[in-house]
Parts: sequence; C-alpha cells; structure tokens
Amino acid sequence: MIKSIKDLEESLQDSLNPYEINLNFTANFSSFENVDIQFNQLIQLKNNKNFKKILQAISDKLSQAEIIDHYEITERGFININLNDKYFEINLSNDKKDILNNLKCKSGSVIIDYGGANIGKSLHVGHLRTLTIGRALENIYKLSGYKVTSDIHFGDWGMPIGLILAYIDNKKLDIDQITSEDLEIIYPEATLLAKNNEDFKSKAYEYTKKLNIQDTEAINKWKIVYEISTNNLISFLKKINFNFDLYKGESDVVKLIPDMMTNLKEQGLVKEDQGAIVANDNQDPPAILVKSDGSYIYMTTDLATVIDRETQLHPDKYVYVVDQRQHKHFEQLFKLIKLFSLSNAIFEHVGFGTINGKDGKPLKTRDGGNYKLSQLYQDIKNQLKNKNSNENLTTLTKAVLTYSDLSNSRLKNYSFDVEKFTNINGKSAVYIQYAQVRAKKLLQQYEGSLAFSHSNQNNKKLLFELIKFEYYFKLSLQNNEPHHLAEYLYKICQEFNSFYNAEKIFSKNKIQEEISNDLFIVSCFMQKLTIISECLGIELVDEM
Repeated sequence: MIKSIKDLEESLQDSLNPYEINLNFTANFSSFENVDIQFNQLIQLKNNKNFKKILQAISDKLSQAEIIDHYEITERGFININLNDKYFEINLSNDKKDILNNLKCKSGSVIIDYGGANIGKSLHVGHLRTLTIGRALENIYKLSGYKVTSDIHFGDWGMPIGLILAYIDNKKLDIDQITSEDLEIIYPEATLLAKNNEDFKSKAYEYTKKLNIQDTEAINKWKIVYEISTNNLISFLKKINFNFDLYKGESDVVKLIPDMMTNLKEQGLVKEDQGAIVANDNQDPPAILVKSDGSYIYMTTDLATVIDRETQLHPDKYVYVVDQRQHKHFEQLFKLIKLFSLSNAIFEHVGFGTINGKDGKPLKTRDGGNYKLSQLYQDIKNQLKNKNSNENLTTLTKAVLTYSDLSNSRLKNYSFDVEKFTNINGKSAVYIQYAQVRAKKLLQQYEGSLAFSHSNQNNKKLLFELIKFEYYFKLSLQNNEPHHLAEYLYKICQEFNSFYNAEKIFSKNKIQEEISNDLFIVSCFMQKLTIISECLGIELVDEM
C-alpha cells in the first residue's frame, strides 16, 4: 500500500524494472497552486523505445495509489500530483515517537568541534555562530541516529598564553589575585605591547617554550590562568544554554606531540626546512608543524587532537564548526591527516560568515572594540523588557539570540539588528513564540478528542507545509545547514497564523467534528514546532 511520498517514489521505480531501467524517482514540492508534488525524471526517458509502455505502467501505479486525489502526466513527461485527505490523515497522525523514528536515516558516531574560545578573553559576538550552528547540528545529528560527542576545544596553549604570563611578570602582578576581569584587560594590552616591544615579545616566546617542555613553574602559572578563565567562560555558556560533552583544549594533547613528531620523522613524512619541521609533501607554502624556535602552532595541536580522539572515541565523522576564514587551515589539516594516515573518518569543515553591524562591517562596540556576547545578550534583554514579563524574559532573550543567528544561511554574512530580531511582526523568535503560545492555549481550552476529517481552503496550506518537515530536516542534515529548519519554522508559523485568523476555531457556528478537525491540525503544528525548536536549541515559553 502506498502511504507516503517515499512509497510513491519506490513504486514508480519498481514500474521500470521490466525494462531494466535504473532511474531514481524523487518527488519535488511544487510551487504551482494546483499541484502538490512533481516528478520530472521521466524526461530522461523520452527517447526510450518503450516510452509509451513506461507511461502506461506509471499511470497504472498512480491510479492505484489511495493517497492521490488526481494526477496528470504532461506531454513533456512531467508528473503532477495532488494529494488527498487520506494522505494527510495517514502522515499527520503519527505521534512524536514515530516521527522521531522516521528521522533515523544515519548511524555511526560523530564529534562536533566548536573551534573553541581562547582562554584569557571574553566570548565576543563572533563566537555566537559556532555556538548556535554547532548546537543545532549536534541535535540534528542525534535525531538522525548518530552518536554525537561535542567538544568546545578551548584555545588554551601557545603564544596567547605566553603573552598573558609574560605580561603578569612584566607588570609584577600577583597571579594568585588575578580575576577574569583582569584577564580581559591583560590580553589585549599584552598583544599591543608585543607589537612594540621586542624584549617583551621574546619573553612571551620563552614562556611558550617552557610550557611545551612542561616547565613546572610555567605550568603552575598556566593552571591558575586556565582555571580562572575557563570557569568564567563555562559559567556564561551554561547561562545561555550551551553545554558540552567534553571541555578539552590544546593543552590536553601537548604531551602527545613529541611522540607524534618522532613517528612522522621515522616514516619520512616530515622534514626540516630552515629550522622548522614541515610536512614532506611539497606543498606550497609548506605545511609547518613545528616553528624554527621550537614552538607548536594550531596545526600541530589539531593533528595531535585527532590522534587523541581516535584513541578515545574513534568517531566515523569529524565536524569542525569554525569561521569560514579558516577554510585554508582545514583544507591543509585534512590533507595532512590523510598523508599521515591518522584516521579513516570523514572530515568536514562547517564554515560560516561574519556577524556585522547595520553598517555591514563586523559588529564592534562604539569605541571599536570587540562586541562581547554578554553585551549582545543584555542588549536583547533590554529591548524585550518593555513588552514582555520578567518571568519569560530570560528564555525569550536566549531564543532571540539563537533564532536570529540560525535564520541566516551560515555561509553568508549578516547584520545583527536587535530591533528587527525582537519585532513581533517579522521573521523573529518573538513571532514564533507568539504563534506557539496561541496554539498551546487553543489546545488547553479543549477537552474533547482530536481527529482529522477533512481539508479545506483555510487549512490546506498549513497541512501541506506540515508534511514537509522531514524534507527540511534531511536538507539541514545533508548540508550541515540548520537555517533550512529555521526558515521552515517561520513558514509553518505564518501558515498557522493565517489558518487561525481564517478558521475562527471556537466560533458558535462550528460543529464538534469541525472543532476536532481544526484542533487536530493545531496539535500537528505544535508537534512539528516543538521538534524543530528542539533541533535549533530554542526553549519555548508558556505565555507571552
């Protein structure tokens, strides 16, 4: 029995078996008003000698499908189909458990690397994208059947730490009294000082060398800075609903690097080049693993991190959610992993564009400094204060922070406009929250049973949008692009609001069957909205 679009696709493919034709039929949702779905694969068979017989076989399959209201096969070979109420009844009656089971299309394990924040610095708005995109992908991968491990992967080693420790020495600061607020001042001042003072820069380099050789005094100082900074970062991340399975960093793999380099040398996979150690694969420019002064770089620790993850987790897939500007780094990293035979897993870099201000330039504070993520959070909260109760303010603020980012394609730059993203009438988290609260209240008002009985002019668009959920879920999964689900969430909210305004569910002239039918559709809307919100990492409020 043909119950779904997938069944229909398989049935049409089976109709070609007698002719030994291997052609995958894939349905497309139609933009034409009187057509629900289309198949355009038949065009490829126009010149087949059995074309007329094939058309008849396909027509026979379509005429037997109980879920089709009517269909046509055009002269050019397009198949246009309208679905009937039977289809909606079958495909919208599933409970949440069945829906989630249908999403399980993959298996295996994946690690999501969030490209971690550097310790010693506050999170700035640029970190928002790796956080929201990474969390959404984490949820999507889990629902699709993967075993997922998330790792924040702190930047907690190398020259940035050397600068901090050298500055503390230089200014004779008591390291035991240092606070996270102090570190936010120290890091930028140390960076500036290194540009203008060679002696200070040399001292910072010395600290990085000491750390690499596990000098006890340097390591003890590093531990103090690490604890202060990571505790502060983790505390804020939890405040805005970001939690990770692993809170590792570069420091966790430094001890693996000497053995890694020894093995690579013994295999002839690296060579010395002007004092530095580089990959022996004639890349131009060469891939540096150890600098001429003996210090490690991101490439070194990233390779060692793969070795660590292969030992501890052995994932089938690695997903790095890091700024698109790091594309060349990951391109080179993946080549080296293959060259050094470190893993047989799939490696993907999920890059993204920048967050800009209204002027189209990367978002900065008025004085030109980095715009802190905590400040953006507070700015959104202040904007929402006048129109929303304090009870829901924190949840709504986090929803705005998340949805505003995810509603934009990850590959594009976008402008973060606080007024626009907190507007009830636009494509915003506030609009979505209002829609779901309205739907929730409708369902709370009704105590009868819910059952689908018919579609009509007022509910057909919403019904048809609701059946597209699995399509947009898989589109987001296949392309690592959660914005498809975010856009879809807005679309179903739009259609729900149109349905709500047109149908007037509890009007006096409605009979029980009509109310039951309408609220069944509302419950389906809430079901899909809830799952999508879980995918995107959006917590729903109870009232507005």
